[in-house]
Amino acid sequence: MAFLRAFELVCQYLEIEPTVPLFFCVFKLQRQPSRDGRHGWVSLKQQVKHFKMFVDSVRHFKERFYIVRPLTELAMDSLFESEF
Repeated sequence: MAFLRAFELVCQYLEIEPTVPLFFCVFKLQRQPSRDGRHGWVSLKQQVKHFKMFVDSVRHFKERFYIVRPLTELAMDSLFESEF
């Protein structure tokens, strides 16, 4: 159901009507046959990659980094508090 919800949200953002034909332009059915020849699992797969998972490659990620520090003592203390 996550595919459907994601599709709805993207359509809402782009201000277009979510339709079944449009959905199947974005996603396709992927079937996995079972051992006895019948169809087993059915899943959805993107037809075309519309989004990248990462802007940059994760290789060499240690070559650039940022140091982030809390500005106040209260913020520093909240980093070490646990709700559990």
